[in-house]
Parts: sequence; structure tokens; C-alpha cells
Amino acid sequence: EFSSELCDYLLETQNSQLVIDQIKASNLFIESINNQDTWFRYHPLFAMSLNRQLQKREPSAIIFIHEKALTWFLEKGYPEKAVIHALQSGHEEKAAEIIASVALQVAINFDLIKLVHWINSIPENLVNLRPQLGIYNALACFLLGQYDITNTRLQKVEAVLENNSPCNENSLECDLFKWEISAIRTGIEIMAGDVEKGYHEISILLNDKSKVENYIYAMFTHFKARSLEKMGRLAEALEEYKTARNYGLKRDYFIGCFHSCIGITLVLLRQGQLIKARQECERVIDFILDKKLESATYNMALSIQLEIALQLNNMTESDRLAEIVLANFENTISSESVLYNHVERCVYLSNYLIRKNDLKNARIYFERALSCHQDYSFPGSALPEVVIDTYIRLVRAEARLSDTKEWYRDAVEFLDEASLNTPAGKLAQAVIYLNQRDFTRAENQLSDLIDELRKSELKGHLLQASVLYAMGLLALGEKENACTILGESLYAAHPTGSMRVFIEQGEPIRKLIVEYIKSPASREFETQYPGFLEKMKQTLDAECSAKCEHCVQDEPTMAALQLLQEPLSEREYEVLSMLITGKTSKEIADLLMISVNTTKTHIQSIYRKFDVHSQKLLINKAIELGMK
Repeated sequence: EFSSELCDYLLETQNSQLVIDQIKASNLFIESINNQDTWFRYHPLFAMSLNRQLQKREPSAIIFIHEKALTWFLEKGYPEKAVIHALQSGHEEKAAEIIASVALQVAINFDLIKLVHWINSIPENLVNLRPQLGIYNALACFLLGQYDITNTRLQKVEAVLENNSPCNENSLECDLFKWEISAIRTGIEIMAGDVEKGYHEISILLNDKSKVENYIYAMFTHFKARSLEKMGRLAEALEEYKTARNYGLKRDYFIGCFHSCIGITLVLLRQGQLIKARQECERVIDFILDKKLESATYNMALSIQLEIALQLNNMTESDRLAEIVLANFENTISSESVLYNHVERCVYLSNYLIRKNDLKNARIYFERALSCHQDYSFPGSALPEVVIDTYIRLVRAEARLSDTKEWYRDAVEFLDEASLNTPAGKLAQAVIYLNQRDFTRAENQLSDLIDELRKSELKGHLLQASVLYAMGLLALGEKENACTILGESLYAAHPTGSMRVFIEQGEPIRKLIVEYIKSPASREFETQYPGFLEKMKQTLDAECSAKCEHCVQDEPTMAALQLLQEPLSEREYEVLSMLITGKTSKEIADLLMISVNTTKTHIQSIYRKFDVHSQKLLINKAIELGMK
């Protein structure tokens, strides 16, 4: 990256702006990187070529150039850029000094990979002289979900504190370091270990108000809220998230504030307060735009809006939001600022694609959510509730498409004991019993679960359980009781606008709605909420009609595939579908979550089976066969 002022300094000239203007006019692989058109960079390949030329012509000048750039960047107030030149010119002590001065702000900005890379580039003896750097390294690893590495980093800092007598002479500083180490360890307990233990320990640590101005204090107020949420204490979690949000606002911790706002929204969703969740999400988006946060945060907020629109059955809004989220998803997938929300992003897209009957892509996004969860959780930990809910939604839709009656066998294998003990897991088990037509067991399971959920704050799951219970009662011939439970569910759903929980049950709930409309109780409901029942019935009529149409694979595609002497595997068919839409090997690898080399192996196999040797010829053959 360069500017005319920097170039003038390095080259000891005064005409750099003229040269830059000439380069721009000649379109020599240059692009502006700021709104004022004063900073530029070359295309990476061109920059690499220029560096190689410099190494051939004047290798001895390289260190000198980096040293001059280091001086200039420091004088002009660009410490983060100065770090690069300090490291590349061998001034490791200076690099350590600069990193120590900016590490906190880099952590606040969630530039976590950069921070880890910087600190790991410094010799260990220099890091040991600055224990705070070791703690920031551990903090960054924790926020990246690398819990084992975090523990290793913390142990190293503890060893330094134990053996470093100059540090121990400053008891206040040493006390702060030990407090920060303890806070990060409790974070690991909360995110991937014993949540109740983590909550107890972080509560004690946060009682030390002498640390209230510390960044880690604000951050772990958020993680205290996260522990309360994980334990189902949602009202307390809501208040703690608000406290963490206010810390962030007061101290300009904008990404941290964003995460606490997202926490508030997700708690409201779990409470079944869809309208309040939508309003909170709109405030989050206003905050993102006002503070000019990176696009990944905007994508995350829109993903939640998409899920809310789906639960409200607002498909026009869902389509609009999904188009934006999908278009920007790959560009924001690796952003550190929303990394631990990535499971939710994938799940919400999967829910949308299930609703649109695009089950292949729904499965892809679900598998990405599952893979992300497995990467950032300890073995044996329960699946997140959103993953369990979406899994059941997905396998039921896949079973309907393939006309498979016994999908529950796969579900039983998927749901481990830890997951089955959660409310979402118990709901999943009840759905499995209903599918097996074991209505008595389903009724018993749901009756107990409803009693449990009524004592909790999980009103979203309570509504789901009540709807399933009503369906089970109807299947057992208890029409009157079924209508009573359905009526309670409708009264609970109307103020929140919740529709999906009914609509996704299909024909059984449609029949029950018809029976309820015939009952005297429906007249009182209609008086209070005119039009709601009719709207739901019409939506269910349309949904059930669409699902009755036999969904099979596209006939021209099937006919074309039958012409092949050697059939395609299921994975090859997925790759083929993407190839004939023009996707590259890299794009396919990302979507299927496989390596580029594996993708290329599948592509070569497809080329062989179609007797072609390029993507263009494959697309032409697909057109000839009526596949595109």
C-alpha cells in the first residue's frame, strides 16, 4: 500500500503523484483503497512481480526501504502498518514495542488473526517480557474458538509470571494479569465446558469492580450473559446482555456492542417474542450502518431478520432478505467479527431453503452449520437447539421428497444422549414418536415436556410442544382435548405473529384447524382476532396442495443421466449441477465443504463419464441433453 507522500519520502523525490497519475491513466493493475483516492495498491500478482524484480536488481536495498518505511509510518501515526516493516526489516524489539501499544485496539476491532500472526512473529523471549501480549494472544485464540491453543498460551503466561521477578514486583499489574487469565478460562468453560461452573466463576470475577474499566471486564460481561442464556435463564441473560451492550457503547467497543445486541435479539427469539426481536434487529442494523461496521455484521443481522420473517411466514420479505444474504454470504464467511455466530447464519439459510423446497442446498448449508459447531465445541457437548430444530425440519422435508416413511432411523442416530436431554431434543423425540405412529408415547413425552417448559422461559419451544401435543391428541381420537390445546396455542401465537410453527406441520394441523373452526371456542377467538384463523387455513390449504404434488428429480436430467454408460455418484451429481451453472472448482469446494483437489477429482471423473475435457464442452453437452 502506498501514497504519493510515502513514495516521495522513500524515493527522495517530489513527483510521485505525477507518476501515480500516469500509472492510473495507463490502468497498470492499480486500485484506490480509500475514499479520498490518496492511498493505492497494486494487484497482488503484479505486486509480487515487482517485488521479484526488486530482489533481482537491488536486493541490498530491501531492508533499507523497510527501515525508512518503518520510520515514516511511525512519524505519521500508522503503527499497525509500521509493524509489518519492523518485522520485515528485522527490528523485532521495535515490532514488539509497537504491537504492545496497539494490541488492545486490534483486539477490540476483532482483527484476531492479524493479532495472533503478529505476536507469533515475535521471538518468545520478547513476548515473555510483555505478559500482556501473551494474554492478548490467548484472548484472540479464544475468540477464534481455538480453546486448546488458548489454554496452552495461558499456561505459558502463567509460567512467565511465576518466574519473572520484575513483573512480580508490580503487584497490581501482576494481579490484573492473573485476573485476565482467570476470566478467559471461565470463557472456555462457558463456551465449551461446564456452563454452570463458568457462570459461578465469572460472577465472582466480575464482582471485582476495580477491573470495570478493563476491556476484558466488558467482554466477559457478555459471556456471563451467554452462560445465563445457555442455562435457560433468559430474563437474566437479557439484562446482562444489555449491561454488556452499554459497556460497549460507553467505551466505543463497537463489535462487542454488536455481539451483545445480537445476543438480545436471539434471547427474544427463544422467548418467542418475534415482534420485539424484529424491532431489536432493526435497531442493530441502524447501529451497524451508523458505526460503519464491516459487511459481515450486516449479513448476520439480515440472517436473523430472515429467520424472523420465516417464523412470521412473511415470504415476500423472506425472499428479499435471502437474496441479499446469499449474495454476500461467501464474501463474509471468514469474517472474525461474526465467527461464533456462523452456526446460526448457516441454519437460518437452511431453514429458508427448506421452505423453498431447495433441499440440496438446504442440506449443504446445514452441513456447514454442523461442521462449524463441531470445530468450536468440546466432544460430547449437546448440539445447539437451532441445529436440532433445523435437522428435524430438513430430514422430514427430505423424506417427503423421496417418499421415505421411516426417516426417524437417521434422526435417532444423529441425536446423541446429550442432545436428547435438551428441550429441542425432547421435541425432536416427540416428532419421531408421532412419525412412528406411537401416539401414546408422543403424548406422554409432550405432556411432561409442556409441564417442564411452562416453568421455563422457552416460550418458543412451549408453543412447538403444544402444537405437536394437539396433533397427537387428535390422532388418539381426543378431538375435544386437541381443539382445546390448539386454541391455547393460537392464543399464545397471535400476539407474537408466529405462523411457521403451525404451517410446517402440514396436513395434520390443517385438519385440526378445520375441526377447531367448527367448535364454539373458535367464535370467541375470531371475535378477538378477526381473520387470523382464515388466513392460517388459506396458507395451510396452499401449502398442503403444493406438497401433494409429487416431487421428483427433473425428468430431462434423469433421462440424460440414464444415457451415461457409467452412472454418476451422488457427490458427482452435486458437482455436475454446479458445473453446468458455471461455478468454478473453488466455488464448488466452498459450497460442498471439500478440498479443491477433491473437487477437481470429481470433475475429472464427470468429464470422463460425459466424454468431454472441459467445462465449456460439458455445458454444451448438458444443453444438448436438455439438462440446462
